[in-house]
Amino acid sequence: MDHKEKVLTRIFSITLSLVFGISSIAKFSGMELLHLPFKEMCLSTWYGYFIAVLEMSMAVGILKKNVASMSAVGMNVIFAGMSFYFYNYQTPFYLIPTGILALMAITVAYYTHDDCITVQGMPEKQ
Repeated sequence: MDHKEKVLTRIFSITLSLVFGISSIAKFSGMELLHLPFKEMCLSTWYGYFIAVLEMSMAVGILKKNVASMSAVGMNVIFAGMSFYFYNYQTPFYLIPTGILALMAITVAYYTHDDCITVQGMPEKQ
């Protein structure tokens, strides 16, 4: 990975970490606006808190080199759920920022997949 790719990956990682971190803190604080989608889809209140825990773990994980790829893939699972909600319950206009964030997460996953911890152990130093 050359210098430009490292800078791009770092900028995307920090942006995604901020978005997910702020979102999970807002869900933990009980902000009604962020718990409303779960009520509209007839999901339990605890599900919003469960998603907040996942978001916070991914926000921290994407900043760590060895688990950034896995966190970025997990973020895309959350983005898929958000896209489902926006398409079926809100205006599809909200799919645009969700898609941009998903592309950022895909980029981070692609550029950091060689540094990821695997079953064989830690990646080799180059």
